[in-house]
Amino acid sequence: MFIAFEGIDNTGKSTQVKLLQDYIGKKDSIITREPGGCFISEKIREVLVQGTPETMDATTELLLMNAQRREHIKQTIHPAIDKGKTVICDRYIDSTVAYQHSIDVKTILGFHRQLCFGLFPDIVFLIDLPAAISYTREANPQESRFESKGLLFMDKVRDRFLESAKDNPNTHIILNGEMSIDEIHNEIIKEYDKRLDRQ
Repeated sequence: MFIAFEGIDNTGKSTQVKLLQDYIGKKDSIITREPGGCFISEKIREVLVQGTPETMDATTELLLMNAQRREHIKQTIHPAIDKGKTVICDRYIDSTVAYQHSIDVKTILGFHRQLCFGLFPDIVFLIDLPAAISYTREANPQESRFESKGLLFMDKVRDRFLESAKDNPNTHIILNGEMSIDEIHNEIIKEYDKRLDRQ
């Protein structure tokens, strides 16, 4: 199974990723992230998340995202799935759709299908939180290029996330990011167990 966690910055995705792995078991699952997940992709991550909003435009971001994702899939995700492990990924294609929102969705998904094997998650947990609240939470100052684009930009990112979730109701689960860590985790486990029973 391939599971992705999505949402704007500071929604608690990384915490929930770890809690889900604890529930599934480390022998049966791996945690990975985007951008990143393998040596080459982590190097591309450094370019993507550091600097200022003017460091590059959205098209350059899109090309770099596809480059890192292709290697990530080849080197990390596909091998783990082939071994029967559950892959838990902190961000994936929905983040590209959301953060590069000046580019139309069809173009982004077209690149994904052509360059990234058309691999989509079996489940996407979107932890939804208003941008104004996310800005009050502690962030990593060394990876703040997207956050520094401002509240209006992040509002548009959130809207794109919600649109993706509503367009894909069979795979996407929207979770209220204002709930407690335990409440969110319980909702995730409930949905995970339900999907597992259907396999």
